[in-house]
Amino acid sequence: MKTNEKLRQIPLLRLLIPFIPGIVFYIHFFPDFRFLYIIIPLSILLVVVWLSGINRNYNLRWVYGILTFIMLFFSGAELARLHSIKPYIKQSSDQKIIAYVKNIPEKKQNSVQAILRTEGIYDGEQWSDIKTNILAYFQKDSLSKRLHTGDQVFILSSLSEIPAPSNPGEFDYRTYMARKKVYYRLYAEQGSWEITGTDRGNPVMLLAVRLRNNLLDIYRQNNIRGDSFSVLSALTLGYRDKLEDETITAYSGSGAMHILAVSGLHTGIIYLLLNYMLFFLRRYRYGKIMLPVILLLFLWFYALLTGLSPSVLRAVTMFSFIIIGKSLHRNVSIYNMLAASAFFLLLNDPYLITMPGFQLSYLAVTGIVYFHPKIYGLVRFRYWLPDKLWSLIVVSISAQIAVFPLVIYYFHQFPVYFILTNIIAIPLVTIILYMAVILFVLSFSSAASKVIANILDIAVNSLNYSVSFIEQLPFSTINRISFSVPETLLVYMIIVFISVFLIYGKARYLQVMLAAVAVFITVNIVQQYFAYSGRYFYIYNAKGSSVYNFINGKNNVLLSDLSDSSNRDFVMKTIENNWIISGLPQGKALDIDKPGRAGYYKEGQLYVRGNFLQFCNKRIFILDENYKSGYYSDKKLAFDYLIIAGNNDISVRDILENFNVKNLIIDPSNSYWLNKKITSQCEKYNIRCYSVPDNGCFCVEL
Repeated sequence: MKTNEKLRQIPLLRLLIPFIPGIVFYIHFFPDFRFLYIIIPLSILLVVVWLSGINRNYNLRWVYGILTFIMLFFSGAELARLHSIKPYIKQSSDQKIIAYVKNIPEKKQNSVQAILRTEGIYDGEQWSDIKTNILAYFQKDSLSKRLHTGDQVFILSSLSEIPAPSNPGEFDYRTYMARKKVYYRLYAEQGSWEITGTDRGNPVMLLAVRLRNNLLDIYRQNNIRGDSFSVLSALTLGYRDKLEDETITAYSGSGAMHILAVSGLHTGIIYLLLNYMLFFLRRYRYGKIMLPVILLLFLWFYALLTGLSPSVLRAVTMFSFIIIGKSLHRNVSIYNMLAASAFFLLLNDPYLITMPGFQLSYLAVTGIVYFHPKIYGLVRFRYWLPDKLWSLIVVSISAQIAVFPLVIYYFHQFPVYFILTNIIAIPLVTIILYMAVILFVLSFSSAASKVIANILDIAVNSLNYSVSFIEQLPFSTINRISFSVPETLLVYMIIVFISVFLIYGKARYLQVMLAAVAVFITVNIVQQYFAYSGRYFYIYNAKGSSVYNFINGKNNVLLSDLSDSSNRDFVMKTIENNWIISGLPQGKALDIDKPGRAGYYKEGQLYVRGNFLQFCNKRIFILDENYKSGYYSDKKLAFDYLIIAGNNDISVRDILENFNVKNLIIDPSNSYWLNKKITSQCEKYNIRCYSVPDNGCFCVEL
């Protein structure tokens, strides 16, 4: 069958081919352009072409096809623009907000985080009924701990925009939240807010939240605690608030992270279970009509229970098309169902295409659908158990072929034992989901509930133990690997053409694949050349800490006081992410010697002696609490960079009397008030000053 004939069987895929690039085109290239100026003339032209009959002329049909392609391309761009319109809110110190809690509040270490949907905002002059989402942090106390979805709150607090990332390699939380249509944040201190109502918002969502809380209570009532409760609630109900960092690391390192995110695997198991339990409906005249309706209602309500994540939305939408197709006695292409579910989800929220979970979910299913029958047919087993085991292995391999370039791009690691993990985990997850449903059904019987809960607890503990054991095996994870965007696209190109070559055996596909390999190697060499030939000096924005990074080719030294910092792990994760993305080797971490900085260190072109540093012929001095005014009164010292650190309350006037300095830098170890004092004095004396807390990471290429 020819390629164009296959595409005709997948009409919605032909819609997606121009629609998705249009969305990406807007996001990355023209975020301010109104594409309606292009769409309106195109619409008129398409109508004219249709009325003229050109589309029915076989020789001129390509004209109509090109116009339709362009129309869909710019329609995707315009839809993304409309979705990203940011509401204007006048910011004031005398701001009052009436809103309701939209999601399930999440308890942090010192606060309770929630997404609020505003109903009214007072900007100091008047009330407005602006409807928008706000990221709110409530000071942790007895009142904030009682917050629930649907609670209406009255808050006295000023709004501010979510800040952009202040360090290279740092997660861009501002963009992430903006794509969820959340642009502002607030912090509500104790006594500055109150709960004024309940049951606000979408009643269906409120019902789903209450039901999920009731189901979670069933777990608690049956003494399912600790890691068992956190993992069980995550993989059955999508409730991930109780997951510990160690658990997430273990599942991620073993290749089982997809299990903790309710997705196609979980939805498929629920679908099969419901379809089996309702088999008796097929015996009745109207049962064949009732069965698909009941299945659709249950699946969509399950999606509500699990929080409507992109992965479960994709899965439920796809299964909805399967159910509708079967009820109409039509065999629909699985690719068409995937395209249909993606198209309708992107119509609702075009920014889903930017979410790693959405991308990985669709790629995994596409990989399984395409590669599974081709790999599975290579080996045949006579008996049921080896055959099912082989099928499970092939599913794991097929999904991994499709997603591993994107996994490396986003997470910079690869789970080596993913096949072993899935062989153990998927059967256990199936048992856990089935037993969880039975527990919910039999929850009225305390005796039966305890038996089922004990089995569940054993199954979840077995899953946790297996995942942890695999994650701790030697070489279980390949870390510190990274693909750039061009490398990721080239790897996918290699996968596609080597697959086509193995299937059809035509030499031209092998030639294209080898050309892609050559380009990939060239791109990698060029990137490494630029990474290893660069010389950089960083001062990272780590609140309350001094963190200096000196990079000279392969020599990478980090000088910091992070050993005494409470947010050391977070800061180091950001810094290491920057190293990985930049293609740099693991840095050598050194502690700042306090007090006195009497230590001496030399590495390549970096020299450190006390407060004096020299890097690539640049002289640096750290002006911290150990330096006192007038210490060098006999002679002015000349430095390229003077760093004020450690809350040294020295005046800019004293600095000018003692130093000749080209660049004055305030690092994050200084207090907020000292930072403001020095910056204002620098403005007074017309001195070039860079404040890391205000402007983000200081980076200079030497």
